[in-house]
Amino acid sequence: METFDVGSSSTLRLSGVTITTDQGTGTVSDATVLFTMYDSDVSEMPGQVWPTLLEPTITPGEYMGGLEPTIAAKHNWVYNTETIVTAPSGVIKRIVCEMQAQDASCCD
Repeated sequence: METFDVGSSSTLRLSGVTITTDQGTGTVSDATVLFTMYDSDVSEMPGQVWPTLLEPTITPGEYMGGLEPTIAAKHNWVYNTETIVTAPSGVIKRIVCEMQAQDASCCD
């Protein structure tokens, strides 16, 4: 399970974004990648505007963005996340996973 720090900025990274077509499988460097975090009530987490955009990096198929330190997360709580990857040809991936909040000073 991925973790993020409570009360400080955290970097989000999605790598290995690929698409399979009749011509084969290849990396996607021009997708729109949107990330949203939800609390236990399946409401968007307070403290950040959602969804947040992950920008392409210089590495093909890799996207990065950030979590604000103002997110109302609590230490050791687990939050649901959803990432939607849309290529110019349409939605190619919906990724749902959990992330655990940690106090940065507690768990180095």
